[in-house]
Amino acid sequence: MNDILASLLILASNFSQYEPVSSSPILTPQSHQQLITTLCQGKECNALAYYDDKSQTIFYDERLKASSTIAQGFIVHELVHFLQHQHSVVPDNASCEERISLEREAYQVQQRFLHSRHMNTIEITMAVKMLSNACQ
Repeated sequence: MNDILASLLILASNFSQYEPVSSSPILTPQSHQQLITTLCQGKECNALAYYDDKSQTIFYDERLKASSTIAQGFIVHELVHFLQHQHSVVPDNASCEERISLEREAYQVQQRFLHSRHMNTIEITMAVKMLSNACQ
């Protein structure tokens, strides 16, 4: 996955409102079990990747293959979060609505990326719709 990080970062920048940055996050594969332990309190979930702003690291499921457009889309999504932090648009004590707005933006960029590769994005459309109820 590290082989394509630079090109995915450029694409994340191109498909978003953020200017390119000179740094890159660290990409670290993790077991699916570690991801669900970290993100879902150990209960089975569909977690495949997340960005940790403290360490500037994108942790991703080790089963994701760099050759997979879908996998690349997940990394692009997390790269948007990296760019959001690099451009200081994430408030320190972000409200639920602010966090949802940032998440929606990452999904929209992921969707643009996948559309550019002629991929179906119905799952992303559904995820964005579900975000609308997250703060209620």
